[in-house]
Amino acid sequence: MEIKRSLKLDMLLFLFATIVLSIVIIAALSINSIVTSKENAKQSAKNVLQKQAENFLVQLTMSTAEKNDMLFENIRTDASNAAEHAKNIFDNPDDFASEARWKFDDHVFRGENGQYLNGKDDAASVFIPNYITIDDDLKERVELSAQLDYMFPKTLENNQNVVAIYFIGPLGETRYYPHIGLGDIAPPDQKITEDIFFTVANPENNPEQKVAWTPVYDDPAGQGLMITASAPVYTKEGFFGVLGMDVTLNKISKNIELYQPLEQSYFFLVNKDGYSIALPEQAWKDILGRNREPGEVRANLNNLTNEFAAILGRMKEGNAGFGGVIIGDKHYYIAYAPLKETGFSLGMVTEEKFLFKAIKNMETEIDKSTRDLIYFQILPAGILILVIVIIVGFIFINRMTRPIKELTETTKEISKGNYDIKLNVRSDNEIGQLASTFNQMSAELKKSREDIKKYGEGLENQVKERTKELQSKNEELEKFNKIAIGRELKMIELKKKIQESEKPSDKQ
Repeated sequence: MEIKRSLKLDMLLFLFATIVLSIVIIAALSINSIVTSKENAKQSAKNVLQKQAENFLVQLTMSTAEKNDMLFENIRTDASNAAEHAKNIFDNPDDFASEARWKFDDHVFRGENGQYLNGKDDAASVFIPNYITIDDDLKERVELSAQLDYMFPKTLENNQNVVAIYFIGPLGETRYYPHIGLGDIAPPDQKITEDIFFTVANPENNPEQKVAWTPVYDDPAGQGLMITASAPVYTKEGFFGVLGMDVTLNKISKNIELYQPLEQSYFFLVNKDGYSIALPEQAWKDILGRNREPGEVRANLNNLTNEFAAILGRMKEGNAGFGGVIIGDKHYYIAYAPLKETGFSLGMVTEEKFLFKAIKNMETEIDKSTRDLIYFQILPAGILILVIVIIVGFIFINRMTRPIKELTETTKEISKGNYDIKLNVRSDNEIGQLASTFNQMSAELKKSREDIKKYGEGLENQVKERTKELQSKNEELEKFNKIAIGRELKMIELKKKIQESEKPSDKQ
């Protein structure tokens, strides 16, 4: 059985197919655009974050280096101020003369090995090697240096990393704070003026007369790694000695080793000679490829053969920068910056997977946002649009096909002879014009039918009259024919009789 499809159904199917196809194409293009944009966004974000991460690491390292450098800068400033104060004392001895002034003969005595030292009741230790001849000038210098005892405690209080402050005169006479019994600890014949913390600031090695830093050394007294800020003291007479401040690197190194601004990251500190100052346990494994040996304090980083060597070379040169190295299956990023005050270099090491963990989180979030956009916005919006368009299309098609349907029904009625039915004209468009034309045609058809009916009735009457006339004439004709035939028969009979009368008789 063939199913009849209406125009309305055909239009609805066409509209539905067109809409679905359009939405599918638009959705596909939109989703493709979104996915492409997502990948571009991920790549762009990754590139941006990589650059930002590089800048962040460099800025963080430089900032940390500057903070640590500021510690040494403050110490240098205090050493310079202390040296200026010592200069003022030695240039103006009368300003510091008083009856209560510290006296050499009252406090200094000779030790067992010929060295000179003082009692434990004094604030600072006095030490004079046994090869120095005691004269009045030396006594006066030592007595004047006692004026520094008022300044030393405050200076140490202001600098927690400074463990000692001292003045060494031109012959090696020394006043050392705090009082540690230096005369009993130091060799009695120690050539103090030949020690690095003195020679680094003398005129031969420091013509600029600025505060000089010694290389890092391991403190003989067991206080760990040390560095000394040596400030030359120049009086009216010229070079007059050195004011030194011993700085322990233990606290600074510990703070650097414990500082971890990013997950699994660490800082390390090296000097310009390529030896470590601060090196956390992970750095021993990553940089040196081994664990720290028991009692091992410093590491020699000059003999590296891995990719860290090139970066450490730039660090020793005092450069700032950023680089990446691959050790085994690990990719590291290293930012480094110098501590200009001491010539140290600070490095920050971060493994790539931890540095870009934020990128992974961001990519996951972008993927989630993309899925949410597709599943919860684009598809629902597409379905909603489809439903709305179908409803609106149904209403529109129904409105458009209703006159056609009415026209079909009206045509059927007319075919049955119902000429009084009319279509409703709802608009002046083509369908409205068709309805008007159809109504006009129906009216004309009705009139024609009525005219034909009237004409037919008249014609029928004429036929009946004519029929009657013909029947009458037929009857007359039949009568005439009967008479004629009768006459003819009579004539025939008469002819026969005449013929018979004219024949000769057999009797003759």
